[in-house]
Amino acid sequence: MRVTRTRFPRLWLRTSDASALREQLVQSNTPDVGPLQDSPFGPTFSVTGPEGYRLTVHGGCP
Repeated sequence: MRVTRTRFPRLWLRTSDASALREQLVQSNTPDVGPLQDSPFGPTFSVTGPEGYRLTVHGGCP
């Protein structure tokens, strides 16, 4: 297994609708929005925030 180190920590954020939030970011031309993926935490995607932090957004667990 390869460990990738980044300059900044990764932050996880929960939303009620990851798909809708991702679509809103894409429509507003936000750079570096990753694809929507299934995960144990619901649908997830990642985006780089304005401060350079990598943000992973998930749809939440019931």
